[in-house]
Amino acid sequence: MLIFYSLIFFSKKTIFNDYADYKKYKRIFGNKIKYLPAPVNTDLFISKDKLSCRKKLSLPKNKKIILFVGRVDYGRGSDILIDLIKSNKDILFIVIGRLMDKNFEKLRANNVVFFEKKSSEELVDYYNAADLGLFLHRKYRGGLGLVVEESLSCGVPAITPVRQLPEYSNSLFQTPFPLNSLHMNKLISKFFKLSIKEREKLGKFARKFTKENYSDDALQENYKKYYLD
Repeated sequence: MLIFYSLIFFSKKTIFNDYADYKKYKRIFGNKIKYLPAPVNTDLFISKDKLSCRKKLSLPKNKKIILFVGRVDYGRGSDILIDLIKSNKDILFIVIGRLMDKNFEKLRANNVVFFEKKSSEELVDYYNAADLGLFLHRKYRGGLGLVVEESLSCGVPAITPVRQLPEYSNSLFQTPFPLNSLHMNKLISKFFKLSIKEREKLGKFARKFTKENYSDDALQENYKKYYLD
């Protein structure tokens, strides 16, 4: 931390893509601290017809589907994910990411489909086939991860543990730290109690929210300003 503080002290500017860190260091170092979230390609990650995507991917038409994208390890909440899979047998969980948790490898459940890797183009269809995104991590962060942005950009609401966001999206279900499967089960239940029209409304808001706050178009001026000035 001493080296890190020294680097910031002698820098012309320091850019954070995590909002909580930005707020923390801005209080110490002032206006040389800048905030730039990672942009998402909203031209690639678009909303598609859910039923068409499910048909294309050979997924059940009427099943509730939750999508998890990321490393399957303790740091990404794999133990919580396992609990949720076991306690929600009526929901199909699609898990995409590098498998690092042996307990998940040993999991025997009929309501989970696992893929080690999918391309961005393939992920678009999986996001759109899902009803809800589930993106976990144990690090205390204050910004949206890229997979959360991708999900929202596809019009799919998401559950994720974040804090101190500069904007609030009502299609983002925030779970507190430390991760707790009981609380996440309540959020899942709350989401699926919504009517189809209410969920569609959240999806449209998610897409609009992402385009206005996290797209290349929304962020390009600040990127040019902070990196080139």
